[in-house]
Amino acid sequence: MSWWMPSPWVWWTCAAAAALYGATFAAVVLGRLRDAGRRRVLDEANDWLTGAREPSSDAATRRKRALDCLAAAPVRVVERLAIETPGTGDLPQALAESLLHRVGWETWRAIAWNRCRGRARWRRALALRVIALARPEDAYLLLEAAVQDPDEEVRGAAVALLGQLPHRWAAELLVAALVSSPHARSRVATALEASTVDVTDLLVEFLADPRPAVRYWSAVLLRRHPTATGLAPALEGLATDADPTVRKAALATLAVVGGDAALRAARRALSDATPFVRAHAALALGTLHARDAAGAVVPLLADRDWHVRSAAKRSLEAMGPHAAAAVVGALEHSDAFARNGAAEVLHHLGTFERLLALEAQGPPDAERRRALGLLAQAGGTRIWEATLEHLDPPARWRARALLRALDVQPAGGRPAG
Repeated sequence: MSWWMPSPWVWWTCAAAAALYGATFAAVVLGRLRDAGRRRVLDEANDWLTGAREPSSDAATRRKRALDCLAAAPVRVVERLAIETPGTGDLPQALAESLLHRVGWETWRAIAWNRCRGRARWRRALALRVIALARPEDAYLLLEAAVQDPDEEVRGAAVALLGQLPHRWAAELLVAALVSSPHARSRVATALEASTVDVTDLLVEFLADPRPAVRYWSAVLLRRHPTATGLAPALEGLATDADPTVRKAALATLAVVGGDAALRAARRALSDATPFVRAHAALALGTLHARDAAGAVVPLLADRDWHVRSAAKRSLEAMGPHAAAAVVGALEHSDAFARNGAAEVLHHLGTFERLLALEAQGPPDAERRRALGLLAQAGGTRIWEATLEHLDPPARWRARALLRALDVQPAGGRPAG
């Protein structure tokens, strides 16, 4: 009986695989242990700050205990915690103060000014954060330079930090970046939306800026401040701006502001040459629940652009059952999409269901039967079945018989019953 003996290279391959597995396992375990250690340091410091450790102690004592706890941890651990702990509350500030004391103001300032590249960028981002939280009075020039830095990652870190700081100067730096930094406006706008500082006065001024992108972002950001002085007339003017994206932003914000200016602007924009502007005009009227404008929105059910038709349906549905009278006429439109869109709107408004229930209960009404026939023809089998499911069983049976009597069947559909 012979035994197969593996060749040496098989042994070496198995040994290498086992060594690699062991190294990977050890790295995972060590990583988890480091994470757990950092978590313990963070939790202990937070417990001191919140009073969980000594509820009876005063704020100054609790802060000193938290800083002592952080001082006992390695600097690298505290640095990692500082860069990973968002916000500007007591815990992030304690982390920043601990690092400022242990590493030194001059060192952090030098790192913050250094235009580093590669992996060292995170050190610059950390330096900016430490100084902004621990010595905000010395952070202005550093962050002003960082927010205009040619390095995208440095700019992004500075912008995000400015959005967290509760200082007027930080929000003003963001507004300045919004105006002067075409490569980062969307990121700056996100930071301004996150900021708790009110810069409405600056944003209203920039609605008249010669640059379309600045007018656009100012209009977008002002949705959070619909009661700002002079906002409605300024936005009404922007609703006829030469740039279609500005017109869209103005209409979206006017829908939040409300009032006669919003209604006038949205009505005018229903005939805009740009499809997405027409769509936002329709949506604005729906948001404003402008029931009197339903008749003006209905023609958009036959618009050549799919997004406009969809916006028109959503707008009419938002206006509620009072819009149904204006929509019924579109059931006889020459455009099949318009007929189907009108049927969907009437279905969602509950009109189809109400008419079916009334006719099924009797007495019969000629005009109602005619409307039901048009609805069933335009809506198709899907809408029939969805509507019938909402009726109680006896009424559902009578409604099916009624739809059979109407003898309607769209192309590709099947008889109702």
